[in-house]
Amino acid sequence: VDIDFENDVPVHLIYKFLSQVVIQGKGSGKDTAGAGAFIHDSDVSVGEDTGVLDLVGSNFSQIDNAEVERKLKSRPDILLNDETVEMAFQCGRDSFILTSKRLLKIDVQGVSGKKVEYLSILWPCIKAFSVETAGNVIDRDSELTLF
Repeated sequence: VDIDFENDVPVHLIYKFLSQVVIQGKGSGKDTAGAGAFIHDSDVSVGEDTGVLDLVGSNFSQIDNAEVERKLKSRPDILLNDETVEMAFQCGRDSFILTSKRLLKIDVQGVSGKKVEYLSILWPCIKAFSVETAGNVIDRDSELTLF
């Protein structure tokens, strides 16, 4: 899985979160207490509109965890009862969500948006990851790769 983020997304916090769930196993349903305690960065603009260049480049921006969790626990009920949203990102109609139990990628398809693909990857299935920070004006996005 490859995901591009806007340049203001806190990739260092994504790295810390992935270190906890992939390397330490916190997030596979065993020990999730405090897994997301550090993921809120006061310098991050949550819920701002995605820019045109970010849409063209498929760059995801961070969105509000609580709002995403509320939506995913209503219709359709996607999250488990004891599952929490730790970090959430959106680009256009598509979402990339890190929960206490899995990575969830939501791909809204078609003109009407009625066709939706939900891809769930459980944390124990992810064996490695790579995080790349943004560069200059030409290379303005951060990147996450999961193996």
